[in-house]
Amino acid sequence: MAAKTEGTESAQPKRPGMADGVCSEFTVFTKIKPGHADALGKDLADIESGSSTEENRAALNEIGTLHDARHVIFDDDTRFMFASVFDGSWDTYIDDFAKTVVGANFEKIFSHAEGFPGIADPNVKDWFVAHQAPAGLFVSSYPDLTVQQIWKDQRVNEAFQAVLDTPSSGRRSTIRPTRRCWPRRPSRSCSTKPRANAEEPSPESITGPHRPIPVGRSWREGLGGQPRLGMEKPGRGGGRGCVPAARGYPSCAGT
Repeated sequence: MAAKTEGTESAQPKRPGMADGVCSEFTVFTKIKPGHADALGKDLADIESGSSTEENRAALNEIGTLHDARHVIFDDDTRFMFASVFDGSWDTYIDDFAKTVVGANFEKIFSHAEGFPGIADPNVKDWFVAHQAPAGLFVSSYPDLTVQQIWKDQRVNEAFQAVLDTPSSGRRSTIRPTRRCWPRRPSRSCSTKPRANAEEPSPESITGPHRPIPVGRSWREGLGGQPRLGMEKPGRGGGRGCVPAARGYPSCAGT
């Protein structure tokens, strides 16, 4: 946090006020013309109401640099304060507002202040500087976020929440669980390690469900119509967790 000095463009003069990150503060105190307090209060209420609010919102969206603003009548209706927080340079802030409906609002409101030259007057910036009171301390909770970035973050979050809140409309999920076929958790009678000193048996010595199928024979042949373990008919489970005994593994019969 530091007073704005070199942060503004070099072509623009030094302006009062403090900045925290990309955010700057602007506070103006003025004296209300005698007998104008009620009119000023009415103008503020009109700006806040109905269609004026919509126009002001549209103008603020067009400018896209104002974080917040306050209008306060105080000191027994004799003084008026305007305070705001904005992005960018001081001069650009004033110029942008003067080009929109907000500039017309400034004209209406500050017309009740003593000595106000008018928003279109070339000396209006000097008048604001003369009545501006820089903050002694200015802190922003999000000093690195501009108004535009905040709006973008909000749009992204709303889109994400909409996806989370949208029901599936009864449609089946396109994500299907993967079928786990191998390795299957072996049973107690099926060891995952070969027996010590296991000898490779000859095909003629192997009988039962683990008898190997001769090359070229179908899965129903060679065993009298009984499929070998691990060569079961497609679409039927069973037997995928054990290796045939011909490879030196124990029999899995009965598992």
